[in-house]
Amino acid sequence: HVARALAEDHEEQALLVNGEGARNVAIACREAGSAMVLVSTDYVFPGTGGPYDEDAATDPLQAYGRTKLAGERLAEMEYPEGVRIARTAWLYGANGRNFVDTMLALAADRDHVDVVADQTGCPTWTKDLCPALVQVAGLPPGVYHVAGGGSTTWADFAREVFRQAQVECQVRLPEHLARE
Repeated sequence: HVARALAEDHEEQALLVNGEGARNVAIACREAGSAMVLVSTDYVFPGTGGPYDEDAATDPLQAYGRTKLAGERLAEMEYPEGVRIARTAWLYGANGRNFVDTMLALAADRDHVDVVADQTGCPTWTKDLCPALVQVAGLPPGVYHVAGGGSTTWADFAREVFRQAQVECQVRLPEHLARE
C-alpha cells in the first residue's frame, strides 16, 4: 500500500529504487555468480483482466507498475542468465498494512463496508510466498507468477475475511458499481 502510494507521488524516486536498484542488484549477483530473484507485482499489467499468464502483455497504468516493470527489464538486461522474476499479487500477512487488516479494522466500527467486485486476483499469504521464492531461485531464469491458488474479487475476499474472523459485517458494492 505505502510503496504504491508513494510511487504515484514520487515516480522518479520510485524508478531509482525499483528500476536502478534492481539493476544494481542484478550486477552484484552477476559478479558473484549467484541467482537473483526479483520480487515484482501484478501491477505490471493493465488491471483489466487477471489473473494473468506469465506471457501476458504488460501495460502498467500506474507509476508503481511502470517502475517495477522497468526494474524487471533492467535486471534482465544486466544479467539475463541469472534473473528470475517472481510476480506476486494481493499480499497479506502478519506484518505491514494489507487488505485483511484494513477490512478487519473497518468492520470493528461499521456494520457494512463498500468493496469493489470488478477486479479479480490471487490473494497471497506472505507465509506461503517466502518458501515459493526460495523454490524460484532454483528454477531457470525467466518470469514466474508466484501467488495464492485460485482467484477471487476484492468483495468476495472481504466476505471470506469476515467469515473466517467470525465478524458480522456486510460487504456491499459501491453505488456506482451496483447500478451497472
